[in-house]
Amino acid sequence: GGVMVWNNARFIMNGGTMSGNRALGLNGLGNGGAVYVNSTTSAFDFNGGAINGNSSLRYGGAININQGSTLNLTGGTIHGNTSNYGGGVSQEQGECSMTIRQDITLSGNTAAYDGGGLFIEMGTVVLDGCIIKDNTAETGNGGGVALKAARVEGSINMTVSNQADISSNAAGGNGGGIA
Repeated sequence: GGVMVWNNARFIMNGGTMSGNRALGLNGLGNGGAVYVNSTTSAFDFNGGAINGNSSLRYGGAININQGSTLNLTGGTIHGNTSNYGGGVSQEQGECSMTIRQDITLSGNTAAYDGGGLFIEMGTVVLDGCIIKDNTAETGNGGGVALKAARVEGSINMTVSNQADISSNAAGGNGGGIA
């Protein structure tokens, strides 16, 4: 992919464009087409700009976070990205924290399976006035947002507030908006 954030690192993007990046990984296990964030002390703050037209073979066409990392999206667009899970943004493996605030739009992203716009396995998610629309989960669930607890001991806590707009998404399975 484009950027890997790991081991006590914080990546702050205050504008610009990330496009055309691909995460292929070993044995087809590539995560985070544009940005991959891994470890409890790492974070990505996206404060504007565009993350468009990226892809990964596994999780997060645009962004993937895992292992307890933090993601803050507060402005800009995430559009036209593709992956198997989480065409736009995904979280997998470990309790992570994700906040998606006003002035951010996730649109036109595609997952082959679950979570066209957003895929969450475990952790805390706040959708605060954001727009998640026109995303597709081709053969799976959650065209806009897929919540899929990874383990019996794991949980997902999602809060939707301030007129977040989750609309016009499609799923080949269940939950066009949220599953």
